[in-house]
Amino acid sequence: MRFEYIKSDIKDPYRNLAFEECLTDHVYPGYGILFLWQNENTIVVGRNQDVYSECNVSDFKLTGGKIARRRSGGGAVYHDAGNLNYSIISAASDLERCRYQDIAGRALSFLQIPFEFNGRNDLITKGRKFSGNASYRLGEAVVQHGTLLIESDTDKMERFLTPDRSKLARNHVHSAGSRVIGLKEVSERVSIESLSEGLIRAVSAESFNGSMDDEKLTELTRFYSGDEWIYGGKR
Repeated sequence: MRFEYIKSDIKDPYRNLAFEECLTDHVYPGYGILFLWQNENTIVVGRNQDVYSECNVSDFKLTGGKIARRRSGGGAVYHDAGNLNYSIISAASDLERCRYQDIAGRALSFLQIPFEFNGRNDLITKGRKFSGNASYRLGEAVVQHGTLLIESDTDKMERFLTPDRSKLARNHVHSAGSRVIGLKEVSERVSIESLSEGLIRAVSAESFNGSMDDEKLTELTRFYSGDEWIYGGKR
């Protein structure tokens, strides 16, 4: 399996989600793409979630925050500069050859971070979550994307995320922020850069050599930033 990687230097969620979707046009059997990206002060909700049930919309937007909706399912997450997002984009036929559990696991092992899978889509250490993952399929391509929490603002996370209380009870915690841990608490060696390099090394990726369809990228950025998609989930 051959991989190439690309790092985004843009922290806009709509542009990054659009870029991720555009990359699905490039993969084919035996070739995948690792996309590394960050968002600034953003809440991203899952494909089928009600925005107003998952976060304090009005107060968050007053802080300059952006709300986005991704194509995959799963719960709402808070992104800032202390969080690294990764997308593993491949042909659906190659899914078993590039499962996120294996790739993220190798990257964490390079940094000697102890971890385990919780049986769902989360990675945990010291009994607390530091990574979640979700996926979606688009044509013959599949996208596995996830977060790696390094040193995000958990106070903001607690203040603005409002998950269902029954979900918190199942995890025996009182707030969204109390059930997570930043990897910086586990090891001072961990940084955005070291985790990025670990993921690249995990798939022996070379730098992305393709070209983007700028017209499609602009169109998709407009779509992802539109209220109809963000608040209604309509495509």
